[in-house]
Amino acid sequence: MAMYKLSSTKINKLIRQGKKGKYGDGGNLWLEVAGVDVAFWLFRWKDRVTKKDRSISYGPWHITNLEAARKLAEADRRLLWAGNTDPKQERDARELDEQIKLGLAKTVRQVVDEFTTNIIEHNALNTQIGTKRRMRIVNRNIGDMPFAKVTRQTILDDPKVTPEGKVIPAEGTKEALQKYLELKPTGPFADSAKGALSSIEGTVTTSYENPDAAKTKKGKKKN
Repeated sequence: MAMYKLSSTKINKLIRQGKKGKYGDGGNLWLEVAGVDVAFWLFRWKDRVTKKDRSISYGPWHITNLEAARKLAEADRRLLWAGNTDPKQERDARELDEQIKLGLAKTVRQVVDEFTTNIIEHNALNTQIGTKRRMRIVNRNIGDMPFAKVTRQTILDDPKVTPEGKVIPAEGTKEALQKYLELKPTGPFADSAKGALSSIEGTVTTSYENPDAAKTKKGKKKN
């Protein structure tokens, strides 16, 4: 694979001329020119699982210079070579950790409080009472956790799986998520709520076989 195919001189010429297109530097690094003086860096790769093309941006050319873009690309190539690590997920995780460190990432409790103030308290009293009860349960279980870190495991009180592969969430969690989506289906946390709810309602692979079910099948007679 040819590396370092671009130069500062060539980049400046392409950008001044506004020649639209993607220009490879090698090693998954590309410069995308969108017009005169408009260009940004991309790191592109093919997902090993889905086989789909993926990309992340390193920012505009006048903010991220050629040397900086190459260093970023080298770090992300190492992630790809190491295994199934997704460079975008890795970057998002680093940014989230930094936000948490600075106290900028919202906790589940903060999201619940906002939801209560902006949505729940504008509903009928009976709705408020039931929903607030479920929200208190959620806060008690995972209230101090950063909302963006919530996963299937974190919303399970004592992780259990039924013989059919259904996960059993902590009391009130599923109802709270459903109520949020019912009242604010396009809210800022709707996608996260849908993902968490999907995990709860989904199934997990299990080798469990119900012996009684097997006996019933054997006992059936053909007509």
